[in-house]
Amino acid sequence: MLAQPAYIDKILERFLSTEDWASKRTIFTPMKFDDVMSKVGNDERTDQVEYLEIVGSLNYLAQYSRPDILFAVFILAQQCSNPKVRDKERAIRVLQYLRQSMHVGVTFRRGNGKVELVCYADASYNCYSDGRSHMGYTFSLGENSGSFFAQSRKTKLTALSSTEAEYITLCEATRDAVWLRRLLEDIGFPQREPTLIYQDNESTIKNVYGHRSHQASKHVNPKFHYTGEQLVKKTIRIEHMDTKSMIADQLTKSLHRDDHSRLANQLLGHHDE
Repeated sequence: MLAQPAYIDKILERFLSTEDWASKRTIFTPMKFDDVMSKVGNDERTDQVEYLEIVGSLNYLAQYSRPDILFAVFILAQQCSNPKVRDKERAIRVLQYLRQSMHVGVTFRRGNGKVELVCYADASYNCYSDGRSHMGYTFSLGENSGSFFAQSRKTKLTALSSTEAEYITLCEATRDAVWLRRLLEDIGFPQREPTLIYQDNESTIKNVYGHRSHQASKHVNPKFHYTGEQLVKKTIRIEHMDTKSMIADQLTKSLHRDDHSRLANQLLGHHDE
């Protein structure tokens, strides 16, 4: 298992106030449910330097051993130019969440004696005020292993439907799948079979497999058809995954306590918990 309890303890000591330490309230999620860019809360400015230090510290942790906070960190990072008190309160919540799970980390397992690249890809459609969506995907070395590479970010263009948002996400995930396959081959773990990518939108899967109407999809940038090209080359294969089991959901939205706990455990490779 890859965990960073000493690092977490260090940033907690640095950024949590005496009042925060005294709080006995248990925090089960890094963000409140449906709290993406909410304007509710104190609108006064907070110390920008301290805020940047908190977000930078959390981002380091999210990239290496705690992908379960990656979405929350991305949301916090969008306020770095003009952080408000409510934004710092959200950052403190992430710290308190880590305080409750200091010794948690990513568990890696080698399933069936093979190193096999597996991906989960998801998108949250039209979740920003400008109409943009949020994409997230994660790669593991086996379906029961923890995430070793994850992405969570706002899309760079506006999708016209949830199907398009998922289609864009699949393209980005496929690009990284091709790169990771090459990397694994270079270090002695060639991928003999197509990389499995799980997706929970059946319309998107049909589009990738070529069952799409040109009239309905002709406005989509041709570069996003790259996924279909790699499918033909048998670099990847795509299978449907029920939304309740979509691990990448953790990377695209804030969730209720039970959903977060279940998917975070799977994202970190704790499938038996």
